[in-house]
Amino acid sequence: MTTESVVSKLNDYSSIMKIIQSKHFEIDRVKTMKYSLAVPKTQKYNKLKDKNNISDQTFDITEEICREYDHIISALLKEIIELQNLKREIDFNVGKLPLEYQKLIMLRYFQKKKWFQIEMALNYSQRQPYYINKKAIEQLASGWESIDVESLDCII
Repeated sequence: MTTESVVSKLNDYSSIMKIIQSKHFEIDRVKTMKYSLAVPKTQKYNKLKDKNNISDQTFDITEEICREYDHIISALLKEIIELQNLKREIDFNVGKLPLEYQKLIMLRYFQKKKWFQIEMALNYSQRQPYYINKKAIEQLASGWESIDVESLDCII
């Protein structure tokens, strides 16, 4: 893997977290819409249908819409899983670095801190963070592993 692609993955980390969160909110929104339509087919349903001259076709359409909502939820869950797997891959590879490198990567790429903030937080001289960052990125590029998600069950 190239150093540029490593930096790209690291830069995407905080965006991945935000996207996962927004997809969870979207699932909640779709579930709310689905549950507002859902009418259980019970005696109450039959009385409602008979009293209001509502046809079975209306309820069939409602059930079809609910099935579509289920498909949307399923697609969102798949996207969340893919993003979580990418996040785990990044975490796994950064976790293999020496602690000093990990701290810098977390501050710079995950928390989006500026260089002077990193210098102060880690008590580094002015040029030291740049040098450590370069070494960390090179080490990540040379040893980056794509991971099998099932093998990470113990880490999750």
